[in-house]
Amino acid sequence: MFVNSWYALAKKPDIGQTEISIYDEIGAFGVSAKSFLADLQRIPADHTILLKIHSPGGEVFDGNAIFNSLKRRAADVIVQIEGIAASMATVISLAGHHVKMAANGFYMIHNPWGMAMGDAAELRDQAELLDKIRSNMVGAYAAKSGQSPEQIKEWMDAETWFTAEQALAAGFVDEITDGLAIAASSNRPALLAKFRNTPSALLTPEPPRMENETQPVAEPEVEILDSVVSENAPEIVEAPAAEPAVEPVLEAEPTPEPEVIEPIESPVAKIAAADQILAKYNAALAERDGALAEARSYKAQLDTEREALQRLERSLGLSAARVVPVIDNASPEASDPVAEYIAAVEAGDRKTASALFEKHKAAIWQHRNKISKA
Repeated sequence: MFVNSWYALAKKPDIGQTEISIYDEIGAFGVSAKSFLADLQRIPADHTILLKIHSPGGEVFDGNAIFNSLKRRAADVIVQIEGIAASMATVISLAGHHVKMAANGFYMIHNPWGMAMGDAAELRDQAELLDKIRSNMVGAYAAKSGQSPEQIKEWMDAETWFTAEQALAAGFVDEITDGLAIAASSNRPALLAKFRNTPSALLTPEPPRMENETQPVAEPEVEILDSVVSENAPEIVEAPAAEPAVEPVLEAEPTPEPEVIEPIESPVAKIAAADQILAKYNAALAERDGALAEARSYKAQLDTEREALQRLERSLGLSAARVVPVIDNASPEASDPVAEYIAAVEAGDRKTASALFEKHKAAIWQHRNKISKA
């Protein structure tokens, strides 16, 4: 089978069916949940869905979104594993009410992976998130297969690869179909080399075969007949031997320089480079957020000091007084003379304010100078 793109959707209205082919990674570098959900919404409600899978897996959250969207139509979904269903691709296959698998296919489950950067608390949060994701996956596998959660966890810890017969015996698939020769696929060996137990047959695949191979053309048989000599045939006179022809000397054509083929960057290298860029971007965002938080703290402190300075200036007649809330002293016996003075000024009690100013003039001016320097 050959598809023009690694993710394709084809409607067959004559039989009331829509065929979806996932022949790529799950996530931003392949089949994203956003594009998949958009296409799924366009499928008529009365259509059954034939979901064909040949994928090494991919991002957990995109895979969960695709699984949940298909699960809501589980009665209408038939899954056909045509080559490899690994990692999150197996979770997506669980959405079908009937799962078929090619006789020469592979089915792999393992623990979820993740990348984290930060302090110890952030790394612990990432570990807790991976545990929750693993728990959800164990529940989904157990619900489909009927196996115990302990058995599922043991298989996931070991990164277990199942043949079609083993996947059927374990309960992950419901039917084995004839083996398929996949002529083209996005699953180059580099995408599968990241797993630790990948079967060697998948890391060194046979070159794809062309459908119309050129067959050698047989030479036509030539029948050699015995010579028939007639009595009346003229005598054959041998002609003199011709002089050997002299072949013209041709100048040798210049040897073309070998074509330089630029190395193709593997998807694994692209993913690693993208992860590094994302990590730097997240670090820059964290640094920006920290700077903003520090700036807000300084601004709040400055606003508090500015308000205190304005109140003191109004009490000394250095600026026009404005109406501000009066702060009552919670414990008059331990009151601050400066605060009492300011409160008297704000309350409009000039007599008390004047008396307090004369009594605590040094403390009031010292407080004002302290605020001005801040």
